[in-house]
Amino acid sequence: MAEVVINEMRGVVGEKKLGIGAQSPVRLTNDASVGVGMTAAKYYELVMTGRVFHTTCVHTTAIAAGHLLSAAAAANVQFILWNPLNSGYNLVLLKCGVFISSGTTPVPPVYHGYMANGTVLTNTAINGVFNAKLGAVANPVAGYYQHVTGTANTGATAIKPVRVADLQFSAGTYASLAGVKVIEYVDGDLVVLPGYTWAPMWAAAGTSMVVGYSITWYEAPV
Repeated sequence: MAEVVINEMRGVVGEKKLGIGAQSPVRLTNDASVGVGMTAAKYYELVMTGRVFHTTCVHTTAIAAGHLLSAAAAANVQFILWNPLNSGYNLVLLKCGVFISSGTTPVPPVYHGYMANGTVLTNTAINGVFNAKLGAVANPVAGYYQHVTGTANTGATAIKPVRVADLQFSAGTYASLAGVKVIEYVDGDLVVLPGYTWAPMWAAAGTSMVVGYSITWYEAPV
């Protein structure tokens, strides 16, 4: 009977530093198990591609009409992230932040919303846009808009709520908000396709609200 030889899969124990496209044996742990865990941190590999970005801003007036569930098409918006048509990338949302500085909050919750792109606004970032690989140039394909009072997103469809955000607020004054959750790990369960816009939404405008937002996204080739 002929002997059957099965090729043995071999691996290398420990971390390695490889260039993009390099071939390598599988990584093993010290007990010879296949290493499938993160070798650094959760977003490390994505960040090191240079395609993860952060932007944040604080507004000093009430929530603009474009961020309300009753918003009409082309209403004023304060904080949006859009994906230009034919960008060649999808915007994968990783984290979202909504933080209150003062005022009386409306009845919760906060929502994730989307709409078809309107007239492309000029990229405006009050506090800048940053590459998550700090020190690298921030050159996202995404469009972003931040404005204190809001500007009409001309030609856009009405914003639609997609789902409730995993953020914890209660209706009341800022003083009653101690200990609330202001950051949601979206972790890619929302992806903005080319030609569409993401925006945060509220049920109502609140009173004398000073509210800020942040968004973190990864640009994945289509």
